Amino acid sequence: MNWVRFGLAIIVGGMLISIISMLFSNITTAVSPYDVLSLGGIRSITDPIMILYFAYPFVLAFMMVLAYEYLKDAFRGSANRKAFMLAAVTFMLAEIPSAFMVFASMDYPLGFYVDGVIGGFLYMLVAAKAIVWVIDGRTAKSSASAVKHQIGIKRKK
Repeated sequence: MNWVRFGLAIIVGGMLISIISMLFSNITTAVSPYDVLSLGGIRSITDPIMILYFAYPFVLAFMMVLAYEYLKDAFRGSANRKAFMLAAVTFMLAEIPSAFMVFASMDYPLGFYVDGVIGGFLYMLVAAKAIVWVIDGRTAKSSASAVKHQIGIKRKK
């Protein structure tokens, strides 16, 4: 496990999840308006614990990177296929149970559920693509060549 790539994948994945989530949420609320902060069961924005809300994308990215590190040998095919499989596994394990629990226990507007389910899959897909790209960015052969070049080892002819 390359710890630099592991950390970079978490940062990039978390930032992409934040951006895609915000963009899709804005689109969803434009089509089906609601104010998430006025819904029952949501903490006040002034509550200090709400700062943890902004950590969620990075917690999810950490979980996705960790899952990819352990499952990448099981994912076959191109980088796009690996990213899709990572996003699908993450979506099934994280988003579907969460959406089910919220739907079963809360009476929220339709836009909230659409944002959570469709937006969740979109940001997981984009983050998974970035995570696969960061973790698998270079092959071992090209990495070894780069190291040899940096320390000045030349090929024998």
